[in-house]
Amino acid sequence: LSSPLRKFIKETTIEDAEDSVYKFEFRDRFRDWCLSNKVRTWSDTQIGLEMKKLEYKSGRKPSSNINGSQPSLYEKGDTSQNILKSKMYYTWEGFKWKD
Repeated sequence: LSSPLRKFIKETTIEDAEDSVYKFEFRDRFRDWCLSNKVRTWSDTQIGLEMKKLEYKSGRKPSSNINGSQPSLYEKGDTSQNILKSKMYYTWEGFKWKD
């Protein structure tokens, strides 16, 4: 019996060592896929454990990569320079969405 998560990854992603997807987006898309395919939804913990078994690495990337938008929050540092403050999000590394 094949894992629903493996099937989801095969159907919706393309392997790409240089790319990654946000974990929150992965979870939401997987949940929607489970509901559409009449498969029990998984908790974040279940997803994380299975992804590690499948040897996918966890990473982080800034919010500036979401939909190509740039962050607009700047914070004054100790020097006269403005330092860009960008929220970081956790990612799954090694693949990207097909669409």
